[in-house]
Amino acid sequence: MIRRLVLDSPTISDALRVLVNTKAHIASNALLTHREGYSIDLETTPGPLGWEYPSDGLLVHGNHYQAFVPPQLAATHRPMSPDSLLRVPRARQGLAAAAKAEKSEDVRSAVHIAMSDHLGFPDSLCEHPDARMPAVIQWSTLVSSCVDLTTGEYYVAPGTPCEHPYELMPFNLYE
Repeated sequence: MIRRLVLDSPTISDALRVLVNTKAHIASNALLTHREGYSIDLETTPGPLGWEYPSDGLLVHGNHYQAFVPPQLAATHRPMSPDSLLRVPRARQGLAAAAKAEKSEDVRSAVHIAMSDHLGFPDSLCEHPDARMPAVIQWSTLVSSCVDLTTGEYYVAPGTPCEHPYELMPFNLYE
């Protein structure tokens, strides 16, 4: 419900207001962007709220606390997904080319290359099933998406990005 309220917000400040004023019942993450060049990542918890802004034109978040560790967890906290500790710096490194690109197609190409990264395989940005694990607990990238905030075009790679190109979806975010 909270995410739907954020998505239905008419302005970025209204979306932030929803996240800041709603007490979360579980930890969650929201990365908000605006086509005028504004981005923020909010880590919501049942307690405090953490946030991060872009650095060098990039804002990357993994599946772990990055802005802070909630005080109620600080004494014993360990990342639940240690592979995200590997993936976040790799995403930053790979997406640096996207932050410098001037043309939309060059941005998409850089994003595709970054999301196809296999360092730490199979627990990489482009995640593949780990044959060493029982099938019921294997993970895999199911879809990779890329939104062009300048045009509103939405692209999706159905499956692992290393094996699938980004395809233009038949709708526009701004229409």
